[in-house]
Amino acid sequence: MKKTRTIVIHGGPGLLSGYLRAPLSDLFPEMALEFFEQSEGNSASLSESLKRCRDAMEKASSTSRCNVLCHSWGTLLLLLCIESHPELTRNIHKIVFSNPLPLTASGFGVAQARLFERVPEDHALRLRELMASDDAADHSEGLRQLYPYYSTTDSIPDAFKPEYDYRSFAGIFGEVGDYDLRKSALLGSENILCVFGTGDFIEPNDCAELCDAACQSINIDGGGHYPFLEKPQKFRRVISDFLN
Repeated sequence: MKKTRTIVIHGGPGLLSGYLRAPLSDLFPEMALEFFEQSEGNSASLSESLKRCRDAMEKASSTSRCNVLCHSWGTLLLLLCIESHPELTRNIHKIVFSNPLPLTASGFGVAQARLFERVPEDHALRLRELMASDDAADHSEGLRQLYPYYSTTDSIPDAFKPEYDYRSFAGIFGEVGDYDLRKSALLGSENILCVFGTGDFIEPNDCAELCDAACQSINIDGGGHYPFLEKPQKFRRVISDFLN
């Protein structure tokens, strides 16, 4: 049986796709997963990330319809890409938004404040200093130290160490502005699934407009921001049931 091509759009902005490749490939051997990098080097711009997303979408959907699986920031990148190139929707079969990033700066601010509530006070001060730094190395180090607090478990594999480029959330939202979902070519689609973890710092209410636009919105009990690691079999079942 021919495998359905599934484009995977990784999180960030500033992450590389490596943190998704191994766990998703192990969980979904029956899928033809296609990954791409949104940037190459820390000088990448939003326009470059959008071009890379468009190129990946065009390539994957050139001969047949494909599925798309977005994680975190990848949701907003896909929406921005489709806003500029609505014709891409013609060959999209189904879309999964896993742990989607809020679509507005204020929404992300609420979620980020919730995240920092998990961090011990003395450590939180240092993390805020690192992430507010204009120095790329400091900012990336802050993200590395923060990522364990995204999870609901202490058993995340040691090998799971996201690689970062220097791209700040604040900078991206400053460049993009709040995203207005009402203008999306995806509105009215019956083929969108939103997936959240009950322990994620991002909650469904932070993405209410996206959940309203989706045909399904599912919470994975005990999952955090990485449900493919924290509750892998539940994640596999939810995604497989929807895509199949």
